Amino acid sequence: MNNWKLAPLALAAVCGCAQAQSSVTIFGRIDLSLRKTAGNSTQSGPGGMSTNDALLMVPASRNRWGIRVDEDLGGGWRGHVFLDATFNGDDGTAALTYFDGRSTVGISNPAYGRIDFGRIDQPALYITLDFDPWQGDTMGQAGPWSYLRVNPTGAPAPAGLPAAPQDFYSFKSSNSITYASPVLGGFQARAQYALSETPGTADSKGGSLTYTSGPFYAGIAHQRWNDRHYSTPIGAWYNFGFIKPMFSYVSGKRLGNKESNLLLGFTAVLGGGELRGLIERYTLANGSQHDRKWSTGYFYPLSKRTTLYGNYANVRFNDSTKRTGVELGVRHSF
Repeated sequence: MNNWKLAPLALAAVCGCAQAQSSVTIFGRIDLSLRKTAGNSTQSGPGGMSTNDALLMVPASRNRWGIRVDEDLGGGWRGHVFLDATFNGDDGTAALTYFDGRSTVGISNPAYGRIDFGRIDQPALYITLDFDPWQGDTMGQAGPWSYLRVNPTGAPAPAGLPAAPQDFYSFKSSNSITYASPVLGGFQARAQYALSETPGTADSKGGSLTYTSGPFYAGIAHQRWNDRHYSTPIGAWYNFGFIKPMFSYVSGKRLGNKESNLLLGFTAVLGGGELRGLIERYTLANGSQHDRKWSTGYFYPLSKRTTLYGNYANVRFNDSTKRTGVELGVRHSF
């Protein structure tokens, strides 16, 4: 009889030990805004400035949910699982690829760094997001211009050049091996090798190097699919406390054509919230076309998890047509 009474206590002790060795976290974000665009251009602008002039409810940034697993393997080593799925909060639909955001398994050690296997962000993406005041979210963002991941109207596609790789217009790599080094003297390196798994198609490669020293941060990266498709972003910012100005420049090729993007931006503390702004110039097709965007926005936190915001953006294309947009939204992270 006493043994039966002790069994639940023994089971609880075992579970407590397992919890001490491993943790599972469910996380996510839902971000919806009311957005209205207008203009005489038939082209859409970066950040979701569509040619649909109707009042829209849209996922202003990637609505997501996921699972993180962290396991203590002993001796400073840890095991990791990261699953990240996209859904559309406005209508409840999911992405075609279920864990499109990330699906990796890996190990790490503070002395040696971390290695992950599977689908994950390209190292150059971290650089472009670090120097975008909106960090790739909402209508204010720099958008795919900051990584040359755009298929612009009027850009030539010369005969004889191969089509862009499958993941070229994505910020992520599937079938990849990704290594992140420990931080040494303020420097951290990332390297990635992604298998194409298709005979005759080159494997993609990428890497980045960042440096942090107090309020100063800088980074450079390179992502290469083949000799006719690559992207090289570089940037820096300095945090003065009340304002953080930032700069980035990316150059590369798409279908053998040289393209580039120059961005100047800032974030500033204002009235308990954050004011953001940027201006960027996208040059494509060997300098034959120039598009420009400027945007401003204000983000006000109601709590650590819930934020209200508003953005305004203006895009002017090479043919002198333009699009403008305004949005009001709310974001919750868990």
